Amino acid sequence: MILSVINQKGGVGKTTTTVSLGAAWARRGRRVLICDLDAQSNASTLCGVRDSASSILDALLDPSGEPLERIIVPTSAPNLFLAPGHRALAGLESALRDVMGRESILAEILEPVRHQFDAILIDNGPTLGLGPAMSLRAADLALVPVQCQPLALDGLEQVSNSIQMARQRLNPKLQRRIVLTMLDARKSHGKAIVEHVRKMFGDEVLATVIPANAEIERGVLRGAAALQPSASSPAARAYSALADELLPPPEPQESAASNGAASQPTPGKAGRPKAAPASRKK
Repeated sequence: MILSVINQKGGVGKTTTTVSLGAAWARRGRRVLICDLDAQSNASTLCGVRDSASSILDALLDPSGEPLERIIVPTSAPNLFLAPGHRALAGLESALRDVMGRESILAEILEPVRHQFDAILIDNGPTLGLGPAMSLRAADLALVPVQCQPLALDGLEQVSNSIQMARQRLNPKLQRRIVLTMLDARKSHGKAIVEHVRKMFGDEVLATVIPANAEIERGVLRGAAALQPSASSPAARAYSALADELLPPPEPQESAASNGAASQPTPGKAGRPKAAPASRKK
């Protein structure tokens, strides 16, 4: 399963959600790849990778010369791997300006490695440009974090339109789920936002709500909380529940395949078969 974590608004919890979900699945024995498609590279920082010699940008610009498999590095968490970001991703659109079918490049470079992972998470920057378009083309599921604040609803309509356009033009099987984040239960407007979004989007809104939590925010600044969260942290417990909601734990009999290979995920509503890579001409 490939998830694009997307919202053009900053500060809604995209990177924290990406890394926390990946770490939660990895702790359950899932093999997880995080693709850092944000020029700020915050997901890479949270995973403990700084100033990597190669980045996902190299694979996007030269898929044959720098295949993604060479770019992927392990993190300090078992089962969790990273395709690092780079600040030069800010120039991705201009670098690929003359390449036909450029929206399909990410899907193409992921295809040879997707069978090696139970889940692939793509962390997008606060934009709806080429990078997010690539991720929506590659993904099975668009996961939209929405902060439980009134102004957050302004961006939800815009990202919803982008997802709908991606369905029509790039990826008809793309699904959408919304996760509500940073809920302060002491404030009435937070609960009102939860009710409003559930009324608008129904079953597409996930049951798990991520609470606001100063401990995990401080830990994210240290690059520690997402990979090794405190068991007592409400936000960490919520991300653990979210991980199970999106990708339920395998049944005991699924833990080992008959041929000795790692068991494959059993995604529910979010899954779809592999798609063949699209051709591309300059």
